[in-house]
Amino acid sequence: MKTKGKVLSSIAMAILTACMCFSFAACGNSVAGTYKQEIAVENLSQSGFISAMSAQGLITGQTNTLVLNKDKTYELTKELDFDLTSPAAGGQEMLVKYVFTGTYTFEDNKVTLSAATYCIANEKWGAAEAYTGGKDNENSEDDADLLNCFVGDLWDRWIPKGNAEQVVTVNIENGTFAY
Repeated sequence: MKTKGKVLSSIAMAILTACMCFSFAACGNSVAGTYKQEIAVENLSQSGFISAMSAQGLITGQTNTLVLNKDKTYELTKELDFDLTSPAAGGQEMLVKYVFTGTYTFEDNKVTLSAATYCIANEKWGAAEAYTGGKDNENSEDDADLLNCFVGDLWDRWIPKGNAEQVVTVNIENGTFAY
């Protein structure tokens, strides 16, 4: 009887150990979550456009938000940060926000974002229209014009950088990412 009890105890311990190992592996095998990247205006690529708008106090930077879903899809939002209290804003709403979607793979904290397959663009230039020549719009497209804004700073929409795979590093502990 003692032998039978030891065998059952050993089997139970093996099953428990296997379950714990599987549980830990499942938990450690995901980077799913939301990550932010704040880019100060002085760290954005400079041009006449960005210089003029930052000198007026309109653009203060760019915020990128990366959502990695458990189903291995991503949503990358790039949004210019405007100071709407700036006199140059003229009390008008201003918004430049692009949302890209696609799939991803990962190894440890390195995430490879596939080229974007879809983009939703929302632009409300308000007082900045004089600087940009842009018109207010809200587009949902999968064409090259919007998808070519996937790489690089968002403000540089008129000089597309392309739509290509990108590798980012995520910091799970503090919820940030970097290119």
